[in-house]
Amino acid sequence: MPNLRQLERIGAIGAHLGIGAALTLWHARADEARRAPVIRDWHAGVCRRLRVTVSHEGAPLASGALWVVNHVSWLDIPVIGSLSTQAVFLAKSDVRGWPLIGWLTERAGSLFIARGAGAVERVQEDIARRLERGQSVVLFAEGTTTDGRDVRRFHPRLFQAALQAGAPVQPLALSYPVAGQAGMHPAVPYVGEDSFGRSLARIAAADEVRAHLHAFDPLPPVSGRDALARASHALIRSAILGAVDRASAPLSEPARAA
Repeated sequence: MPNLRQLERIGAIGAHLGIGAALTLWHARADEARRAPVIRDWHAGVCRRLRVTVSHEGAPLASGALWVVNHVSWLDIPVIGSLSTQAVFLAKSDVRGWPLIGWLTERAGSLFIARGAGAVERVQEDIARRLERGQSVVLFAEGTTTDGRDVRRFHPRLFQAALQAGAPVQPLALSYPVAGQAGMHPAVPYVGEDSFGRSLARIAAADEVRAHLHAFDPLPPVSGRDALARASHALIRSAILGAVDRASAPLSEPARAA
């Protein structure tokens, strides 16, 4: 049975989705520059209502760059979206069919990739156009979610969009650490046969969720897509494995007074 905290937070998210729908209709005729801060603030509201604390370290988030990120959960989207007005997300076409969420995702300017011949080439062109307009496109290059303890191989084909647009590639390592424990927060990973409802209930029940984004310096688009994918993967994996090691290390004892 859900506890009171879960019910309150899930109810708050439901109300926030309603606010998102109202804002979408209100700003339907607004240009991208006016809608972008509204979308960022809405993402930040999702994090607040679920008591998710977001931190960012490393390089500034670059405009007009292909942001390459490891993928743990649907929660990655509001976390990253709360940090910038530039983020454009690439989602699977299935998301379009999700009640209300699919409609909001599409109206927020997200790109969708479908299965089938020519799908990658079409979305590659869409990504390149967004990059040329100065927007930053978020690419979850593993193509699926993981438990956050390691990083799967990156698929290089969509890195071609950065080369086509002459845009930098910025690797971003996203983790959900828990002090004194190995791995990531157990409530966050959205893997296997998990459902959105069960995932939301777990996160809503958590005492605290911390999301941490480590941004690396952008990589110039001067090498091939395979090389960019390998370099991004190596940087992100080093940060994720380092976060796992730090989380599993015993807490240090307080220094004694001399």
